[in-house]
Parts: sequence; structure tokens; C-alpha cells
Amino acid sequence: MAQDPRFNRVCDNCYGLLANIEGMTDKGKYSRTSIPYHEVRTLLCNRSDDCHLCTLIAATIAPPIKALLLRETDPKTAVDSQDFTLEYSGGPPQKIMVARSSPAIMTLRYMQLKDLTAFNKRFITPAAPDTKSAESSQIIRTWIHECLNGHPECIAIQSARKKTRSLPTRLVHIGPPQESSRIKLCSSTPLDSSVRYATLSHVWGTSRHLILTSENEEELHRGICVTRLPGTFRHAVELTQRLSLQYLWIDSLCIVQDSPSDWERECKIMGDIYSNAFINIAASAATDSDGGLFGSRDPLEITPCVVHIRFAERGCQDERYVFWAEDQEKTPIADDPLNKRAWVLQERLLAPRTVHFTRPKIFWECKSLLASETDACRLVEYHQDLSITQRWNAPLPKHLPLAEQSAECLEKWKNAVSLYSSANLTYQSDKLIAISGVAKHIYSLWPDSTTKYLAGIWSYNLVTSLLWSILEPTDYSLRLKNYRAPSWSWAAVNGEICLDPDRSYVGQQIAFIQEAITSPINGPFGAVDGGYIHIKGPLCPAVLPCPTSTFSTPSIHLESTNKDITTLKLMFDYSDPGLYESGRTCTIYLLGVESNDHEFRASYIRGLILEPSGDQRGQYVRRGCFLDAALKDVVEQSHHSASAHLTKMCQLSLAFKESRLADFLFLECHDDSMFTIKII
Repeated sequence: MAQDPRFNRVCDNCYGLLANIEGMTDKGKYSRTSIPYHEVRTLLCNRSDDCHLCTLIAATIAPPIKALLLRETDPKTAVDSQDFTLEYSGGPPQKIMVARSSPAIMTLRYMQLKDLTAFNKRFITPAAPDTKSAESSQIIRTWIHECLNGHPECIAIQSARKKTRSLPTRLVHIGPPQESSRIKLCSSTPLDSSVRYATLSHVWGTSRHLILTSENEEELHRGICVTRLPGTFRHAVELTQRLSLQYLWIDSLCIVQDSPSDWERECKIMGDIYSNAFINIAASAATDSDGGLFGSRDPLEITPCVVHIRFAERGCQDERYVFWAEDQEKTPIADDPLNKRAWVLQERLLAPRTVHFTRPKIFWECKSLLASETDACRLVEYHQDLSITQRWNAPLPKHLPLAEQSAECLEKWKNAVSLYSSANLTYQSDKLIAISGVAKHIYSLWPDSTTKYLAGIWSYNLVTSLLWSILEPTDYSLRLKNYRAPSWSWAAVNGEICLDPDRSYVGQQIAFIQEAITSPINGPFGAVDGGYIHIKGPLCPAVLPCPTSTFSTPSIHLESTNKDITTLKLMFDYSDPGLYESGRTCTIYLLGVESNDHEFRASYIRGLILEPSGDQRGQYVRRGCFLDAALKDVVEQSHHSASAHLTKMCQLSLAFKESRLADFLFLECHDDSMFTIKII
């Protein structure tokens, strides 16, 4: 491909300003000196004679801001002709802020090219005009070669997986390029387990496309023309061929869509399908199966600009600087349509390597490297949202005690659930199924083989894990109509979950699990049709007035002490917890779970908000969780300890036990003023 003549070319205005870099930064010290730059409309509309740097800056300014700037500088109506200005600041890497008013409109980063080794200068090659180009495919092949031969972490993971590697039940067979017009479905039974195949992550969308059914399975085994496939599938077939692979796995073509038994069987091994793949192809930007992988773009809008600057004070010494937009470090992947789909999390975490096709450019993600095609070795860009897989696949430190290794496993799980719960599911019944591969992988890492998986929560540190909270509760009227998980599991509700709220509070356990049971439907890591826990802890009733907000109530009346408290923070699982009748108060039950006393802060109690199920004696359902960071109205001393909290909670529980309703609201009462109840 002939190089674009605009590449690395800068206009006189840009060059003159950049030549002042060293003086303006005062040898690296921070400076906010502002100097005039381009006229607004010249930069945004004309791009100053196809200047690479002007193009890069203009493309990075967000469309709403760009539209506002053009309106403000319209010659017919403008009252302010203020130009853009540049402000230099220190580093490394150093920054140039492009501004018209505070705050900056966009920020350029830059560094001297001599700081980069010869091996790592590939990013200065311009991106191709189309991600379908041979150049783009070559970058992917280079990434694969380095991953297979130069990434110790990736090599170790793949070596370990070879021992248990298996193939999907079916694969799409793709012939060589000269036979690229047809594909066919094939059984993996006669294939060697070492066969390499690609997988496709995509959004189904609302468009109707070819799927595998019991009616057309025989036809697909005979083979069909590629033109019958939707755009994303066709592009995936083409890329698979370019990567010299013969097999591709696509869910809608490799699972019989009208066979519940086949779907159930394949979903059970979905995690293995992606973890055993050679590469995962992610159609990140496509909103449906017709959206495709490939797209065109202006290479200058995404390629770093290398400028040769001649400094007169050094006897016309020539220096090279590379400039890139700070916003290019923020990949669009997290906000792309694909990653709004809950199923994709395990596809992304478990695949050994993924190539993401976004609208501006291609991104690479493996266990060792996070990069883009314009920064192939990730030297200047830092993609924070791409670091998910590296954190996820970080090995457990074997030198740590088993308890600390278990804590590391739990932390991985918390991060995964946070991402997963914020994504969307087409079928709400898939909540536990679509993360089962992740759960299975976590279980394989857990150093204690007695740890159990209980509908989205691990038996390790189970009591504290019950204190999850939902960040933005949905309305009670939108609650699930069909059973999906026990109420004490985050999988029972919809919305983004935090498995470790109020992390600054680390306390002693004051409730104890006596039994925890779930009823898996299809394997230990998938859907369940029942579950309960028997838990022993301090319990007390409280009366709520009509609510004024989702998370807090001005005062809660504790019946047993006939006192009101205002320090209780209530976090309901639904924005309207469904507990109130119009204009009336209601009674909830507070189960203390954890309490502590910090040297420089008040004691606190964390626990669960419960409601009697009405079905059986001593049986409750979870309605949320609470945090009381003071309990000043209950404990009268100004500096009270956790033991004082616990004593008072036990006193309340004792008073509750003696009330006339107590017999119906617990399974067992203990001498230490604790109650055993059942939560379903």
C-alpha cells in the first residue's frame, strides 16, 4: 500500500508552535503558559491543508463540543472570535492541552522518539484506510506470532490447557481461499483435539439471520454458500481464512436453536469452547449480525503523528517527537454494543486471545499484551478497560497461605460479577448460566477443594458475601416473575451489583451459617430451582415510616426498645421495596451479620433487611441490606465498642423472643439471645 502523503505532515502553524516545546515546558517543569493556536473553524473544517496533527486533534474533539464550537464561531452570528490556545505541561509523558476556555477541549500527549527502542517503533506505521486490508490482517498475524512465541504467561496457560483440551460438538468448516464461496457444518468427533479453531463474539440483535435448527441441520452439513450468511459471519469467515485456520465456532450455527436439550448441553461447556479456542473474534461495534467486522476510516485520525523538529539553538539539531491524542487511550470497547451483552464477559475472560473490531480501529487483548493497531506494542497508549483479562488471569501467588489465596479467588469473582451484572441479558433465566464458565474457572483455581458454589456466591466467607448491594435498584413492579435464584443471592435481582459494599468496614462475624443448600438444574455452576440458608444471628424488628428515598429513612422505630434511630442506612434491592401499603408503615426484620470497632471511628453493624415469607415458620426473604455506623440512639455511651453493639443487638433479640409473635418468626432460640432462621 502506498503511504498516505499526509502522514506526519504538519502545517506551518503547528510546526512553529511545536518547535517551542522545550522552552514552554521549562525542561520538564510544569507550565500552564497559554499561547495562541488555530482559528476554531480553520481547525475543525479545513484542517489546515490536511495537516496530520490538525486532523488528529479535530477527530478527537467530541461531536457535541465540535457542534457547539462551530455554532459559537459562525461568522453570521458569532460575537466571540476567540481562537484555540495551547497549554504545555510536564510529564512524562508530557501533555499539550488544546483549549478555548477552561477546561481543555482535548489533550495531546507526546514524547521524544529516541526514548523508544528500535524494535518498538511499529506504531509509527499509519493505519490502513480499511480494517479489511491486508495490512490490518498482517498486524493480527504478528500479534498471534508474538503471543505464541514470546509471551511466557500465554504460553504457560495454553500448555496447561492442552492436558484437558476438548473440541466443541460442532464446528463450521472453512475451506482454503480458492474454495471460499462455501462453508459447511461438521462434527468434531473425527477431528484431533489439537485442531485450532476461532470463535466469534457477536450481538444477535433483532435482525433475522440463518441459524441452525433441527430442520436445516442436514443441509448445513452438506454445505451452503457464504452469501447466505449475515455480514458479521461472512467477515468472520474471511478473517479466519486469512489467519490460516480451517474451523470457526459461531453459537447460532453450532447449537441447534430449537432443541432445548442441545442448548442445555452446549451451554454447560460454553466456557470450555472459548478457553480452548485459538483466537476469539469480537464484533465489538456491530449492533446485530449484519453489522460486520470491517470498516473504513481516515488513518490520520487514529495514527500517532511523528514530527521532526529542528532546534536552531542546537545548531539545527533534528529531534523526532511522537504525538497522540489522550482520548485514544480510552478504548471504545467497554461502551461498544458487544460488551453490553452479559454472555460476552466469559467469552472475553476465558478466550486465550481476542481481536476486537471497533469502528475506529482494531484492538488486541491477550494475557500479556493490550494494544491497538496504531500502537502495536502498547508503548504510548494505556487502555485501562482492556486490563480486565490481565487482572483476571494473574496467577495466584503460591507462597501465600491458603486463606489469602482464597481471598484472591474471591476478589477475582467480585470483579467479574461487577462487570457481568451491569450487562444485559435477552433471557433473564440465563443469569447464572451465562457466567457459569467463569465460575467453573474460579473453582479450578481455588486452593481449598471443599469450597462450594452456591447460586453465584461462594461458601468461602459466605456470611460476609451475603451483604452485597445493588447500585441502582429497579422498581419492585419490575421484579422477576419466575424463580431464578434464592433471595440471598445477587442473581435474584437485576442491576449492577457490588459484592463488597462499604469496604472500609472490616469487622467480626456476628452471624453464623448452619446450613447452605442450592438445587442445581444442570451441573453445579448453572441455573438452580431452589436454595436456602439456615443462619444464626441477632434479630430484631423495626418499623418503617412511609419512605422518602430509596436508600435511607429519616428514622426507624425499634419496637423492642420503643426508640427511634436516625443512623441506619437502608439499601433495598428494589427502589420501591414493595413492603408498604398506601400511607401506612411496615415492619421489617434486621439480622446483624458483621460488627466492629475501629480505633478512630464509631462502631458499626452491617446486616440484612428481611421480610417473613409467610410460608413457613421462621422463614424469610431478603429485601436488602443495612449499615448502622453509630447506633447512637440505642447505645448511650459516646464511644462504644463492637461488643456493646452486639450486646444491645442481643438484648433486642431477647426482647423480640419474648413477644407474642416470636414463635412464628424463628426456627430456634439460643441461650446467647441469638435466633436461627431460614432465608430462601
